[in-house]
Amino acid sequence: MVIARGGFSGIFPDSSLASYNLALKASSPNIILWCDLQLTKDGVGICFPDIKLDNATDISIVYPGKAKDYSVNMVPTRGWFAFDFTFKELEIVSRKSYFSRSNYKIVS
Repeated sequence: MVIARGGFSGIFPDSSLASYNLALKASSPNIILWCDLQLTKDGVGICFPDIKLDNATDISIVYPGKAKDYSVNMVPTRGWFAFDFTFKELEIVSRKSYFSRSNYKIVS
């Protein structure tokens, strides 16, 4: 059994359609995919790895000034949250992809 999280080694954004599609194509039969589900204002479920959308998207650029303050696990937290936006509003937000591998050379 292989369990992985975080896109495809940083090539695709975490929890993106591209990362799920590659996992499906590159895996053995009977694969199970994990999705951290966030609900939008209109009740649509989206796969996103964090409660704050600004941690891995460009939402702060698309909707500047729309950050809100909430208590998350009794900790004051400021950010952009899925439940403040409709699915249609989030369609124009892009996910960021980060390369998770370090920049070292392998010497053989």
